[in-house]
Amino acid sequence: MTGPPTDEASAAEPNVHGMLHNIFSMVVFGALAGACGAVARRFAKTGRPAWAAYSALSGLLTVGGVGLFGRGFGKAKGLVDVAGLIQRLTIVIGWGWLSTLAVGLLRSHASDSADSG
Repeated sequence: MTGPPTDEASAAEPNVHGMLHNIFSMVVFGALAGACGAVARRFAKTGRPAWAAYSALSGLLTVGGVGLFGRGFGKAKGLVDVAGLIQRLTIVIGWGWLSTLAVGLLRSHASDSADSG
């Protein structure tokens, strides 16, 4: 059984798992940012400005975070040492928004059902 690569050259070689991870990460983060934008627009149209602003800001921070951590992982000076932290903060922002949205919609649906029943 062999361990992980020990030199930087072999650790940097692309493999199928790494390439698939990168491709699917772009799809997921892109879809998440797009969902933030779509929901922000919907909330703006339905007169819920706080939710619209929160959704729009979450989408912008997700896009910005992906750009920053992507540059950091690409060895951009000043971002290399914090790329992992930025990545995790971006994940928290994006998935935190989605979780908050889900709870908000469930509560809204529950109160609508209680009012009509």
